[in-house]
Amino acid sequence: MPEERRNSQAERISTAIANAYKQHYGRGPTVILTRFAGPDVVTCVLEDSKSPAQAKLMQVGRDDLVHEARSALQAAHQDELCAIVAEITGRRIRTMVSGVNVADDVSVETFLLEPEDEATELPGT
Repeated sequence: MPEERRNSQAERISTAIANAYKQHYGRGPTVILTRFAGPDVVTCVLEDSKSPAQAKLMQVGRDDLVHEARSALQAAHQDELCAIVAEITGRRIRTMVSGVNVADDVSVETFLLEPEDEATELPGT
């Protein structure tokens, strides 16, 4: 895929996922970076997206509740986020892996895409 097309898709994915975060979490990230990591992996790094309520919980030492809630919300919105990436890339999503570090207010959404072309099976495998 041409680099210009990948960059355009990455920008569109960033915007759409930031909007989804804003809708579901009450505010979107102030920083989002989306990149293709090879032909079949898309990774989005989202920073500074915790809500005022989550910030308050962290002030009183309840990082555990914030982590649990953020992880549960990521799982609850997995289908929607996969649909966003599938629509923009024109590719089926094999799986999505999410992570969150509440102390640094960073979330990562990684999408593994179905291969465009069937890989050739290696001899002996």
